[in-house]
Amino acid sequence: MIRHFSTSLTRLAKPVPTTPPLYLGRPSNNLSAGLVGLANIGKSTFFQAFTKSKLSNPANYPYATIEPCKSILPIPSTILNHYKQIFSSEKEINSKLTIWDIAGLTRGASSGAGLGNQFLNDIRQVDGVFQVVRGFIDDDITHVEKTVDPVRDCVVVGDELILKDLEFIENERKVLEREKKQKKRDNIEWCGEVLDKLEGMLYDGVKVINGEYNEEEIKYINSLNFLTAKPTVYLLNTSADDYAKGTNQFIQPVSQWIEENSPNDKLIVCSGEYETKL
Repeated sequence: MIRHFSTSLTRLAKPVPTTPPLYLGRPSNNLSAGLVGLANIGKSTFFQAFTKSKLSNPANYPYATIEPCKSILPIPSTILNHYKQIFSSEKEINSKLTIWDIAGLTRGASSGAGLGNQFLNDIRQVDGVFQVVRGFIDDDITHVEKTVDPVRDCVVVGDELILKDLEFIENERKVLEREKKQKKRDNIEWCGEVLDKLEGMLYDGVKVINGEYNEEEIKYINSLNFLTAKPTVYLLNTSADDYAKGTNQFIQPVSQWIEENSPNDKLIVCSGEYETKL
């Protein structure tokens, strides 16, 4: 009994460390997010509102943004402020979020259309995605698809990202084939099986982030940096009037599309016009 009590105390004094679960993505206190979407749907307007800056180039024509713009924002933390007061700290170092305004995507971007290659390269560098979707009707503001249909726009962007990820898989297979000949890796067959699994999902229209994986698979998938493995928040860009009223004809169809096609993603209804006025 004494021995058992002593052992229990030892366990209490030296808690067994636990390994945190692995997730898709890159663990960091300084994450980055990209504002993406079709050309000319309000990304640069949102970027200026989010960052309270005059960076980027909002304009009423496609591809007003060519080179991506960057702004680094401190993330407020009530917990950090609380500890600062307790310990009378002179310095407070917040986590940071780097936001990129990325050039607009167009149909066929995965094949190089528009600024496709640059867009897809820029989005590959960020940890998460804010996908801006146009949810306002204004004949004075052009739309690259000619009509306003946010569900169609979600499909266009999603398909282009999926096609690019399929290209990444094809490239990885070529790497595995070379390494097999050179006998550089022992788990080539297993890697091929993981790629088969991902390829099947993508051909079915399922993003990488919506799959189920064990820890070894997650490590391998993270090394490949797939576009559809990044968490996405959809920003439905409405008019200022719709935002003030809390109504918009596109909220329900966009919500339903997200639920059916990527239930891990989130939707936020907002208004670039309203944010700019503020």
